[in-house]
Amino acid sequence: MVYRWQDAFLWESSFGKGVIDAYGTLDAQVSYRLPELNTSIKLSGSNILNSQHVTSFGNPRLGAIYLVSFTFDQFMN
Repeated sequence: MVYRWQDAFLWESSFGKGVIDAYGTLDAQVSYRLPELNTSIKLSGSNILNSQHVTSFGNPRLGAIYLVSFTFDQFMN
């Protein structure tokens, strides 16, 4: 797990100017190995608390992203 914090700041560009509010996100990952199948399963998420935020002036609001991954490795020890 990791928590990331971005303080508020002033965004200025040729497109526009505005204050980007402070935000924090929590990311997490859990992995589980299935040695009898030479497989691992990974569940992960970015911004798992779904804290809607903007990273620059004029950008869309970002939310949570969740991922499930299966990896087969015939040489897994």
